[in-house]
Amino acid sequence: MKKTYFLLFLLIFFSVHLFSQDWKVYPYHQEGTYIYFPADEGVHPAESSEWWYLIGHLTGENTGNYYTIMLTYFHNPYAGFDGFRIFNLTNETDDLFFPQTLPVYYDTLAQDSLKIYCDPIGAPPEWWVNKTNDDGTMMPFQYNVKAKQNNGAINLSLDTYKRPLIVGDSGYFFQGGQGNYTYYYSQTGINITGTITFNGTTEPVEGIGWIDRQYGTFNPSTGENYEWFSVQLDNGMDINFWNIFTSDNMVPDTATYQLASFYFDDLHDTAVVDFQLTRLKYSWTEDSSGCYAQQWRFMWNNIDLTMTTLSPDRIVELPFEFYEGALSITGTVDGTDVSGVGFAELLHSYEIPELDFLNPDTTAVWAGTGDTIAWEVLNPDDGDPLYYTLDYSIDGGESWEQIADGITGTSWYWDFSDQNEGAICFFRLTGSSVDGTITKTIFSDSVTLHIVSGIDNPERDKFSYVYPNPSQGIFYVYSKNIRNIVVMDVYGNIIMKKNVQPNLPARIEIIDLSGEKPGIYLLKISNDNVSRTYKLILDKP
Repeated sequence: MKKTYFLLFLLIFFSVHLFSQDWKVYPYHQEGTYIYFPADEGVHPAESSEWWYLIGHLTGENTGNYYTIMLTYFHNPYAGFDGFRIFNLTNETDDLFFPQTLPVYYDTLAQDSLKIYCDPIGAPPEWWVNKTNDDGTMMPFQYNVKAKQNNGAINLSLDTYKRPLIVGDSGYFFQGGQGNYTYYYSQTGINITGTITFNGTTEPVEGIGWIDRQYGTFNPSTGENYEWFSVQLDNGMDINFWNIFTSDNMVPDTATYQLASFYFDDLHDTAVVDFQLTRLKYSWTEDSSGCYAQQWRFMWNNIDLTMTTLSPDRIVELPFEFYEGALSITGTVDGTDVSGVGFAELLHSYEIPELDFLNPDTTAVWAGTGDTIAWEVLNPDDGDPLYYTLDYSIDGGESWEQIADGITGTSWYWDFSDQNEGAICFFRLTGSSVDGTITKTIFSDSVTLHIVSGIDNPERDKFSYVYPNPSQGIFYVYSKNIRNIVVMDVYGNIIMKKNVQPNLPARIEIIDLSGEKPGIYLLKISNDNVSRTYKLILDKP
């Protein structure tokens, strides 16, 4: 594993250094964007939320260990502090993960360049600043970073070797459905050298990094939940993309909710909405407080990538619980194999599905040779499509027979013509994520099967059927999408009238005439398009 990641770093490094760096000057601005360097590397006091985000994939020179880091400074004054800092330090080789979140005071937070000097509460002073020449002039897109936490420290030199990726093409757009805007750019290719201290041992490291900068009104602490990804491939391509979930766990197909920005080379980039992101694996946290996706398939045009977390144990608990960890990436671009590294920041946690039967519900009798079993998901989630298994039991749940497996819809027509007349049937429904990590099983009320030949499949155009007829008092009306039921005597006097909720699956309605005199009655059932009248024969003993 150590050798694999070191070779990957070399492939990424040499592939991107083939491009010229005529952009590497201050001031720098891409025409048609809202981002200016170095000014927009500094703080924006007028914006309510702002952060500087650094991730790194590093190899230890002495041990060969694969380390990852995530360091983020937030400027968001609250409770007397200027903001807070998150510093995650991970030895991926030994699967050791140490997160730390601390409130901070900023001694210096420049507005014209990247100059952060801060005092985290309970930790030594830290800084993230532009490098300067001997004469004090800034070295464009080069930085020094120094930070320390309980289990280690970093002292790193950052040298950007790809021009900035202006996210969303212009660098300004709205995120989510709460009207929040953001200014956003990424530096997707950074050469990192320096030292890392991990559990008391210090060694030189080298590797690659990524910087994200956002400022505006979008705030991860109060905004809608999301899944965010960085992708750095060994063919020189980089991708910044995410899904934002609405409050009811949907991902609308618009740029405010999903966006992918591609860096192809120093002359070409683009932003798109129409990518596909499919979750393949999930994992519950150790205390079962949350469930996060752990593997994804990303597809757009000729790009097909599989992204997998290195470990499910990368949970940050402050300022709120979320997942933050490294990815390994494989796949193809234009049919050519690629690999790479990335990071995932996951604020969207998945719930156990809440399922409910629609049919059967309270219906006691099914007549005919088949009926549609239907159900609903009370807490649907776009990120967790469910697959259903449907079983039935005719011995009170002692044993079960499968009706169907791998159902992707929320209904299934069941042909019960081979069952015994009068059989009492129960249904068992299990909804699961694609890997079975998230699952829920529910059971239906009992249904008595009345096998009546000649009653059509309710998926066809048969409107209704009445049985038994004659009856000693109880008539069952087997119907499909009716709105009104009226029972009259032969003189036209209304005996019973009821409205039925529209657009329900085929179902049984009960007509109770046991309190009426024997004789002939007229039953009229209708919806907006069809009306039928039946003669009911009430034959009491």
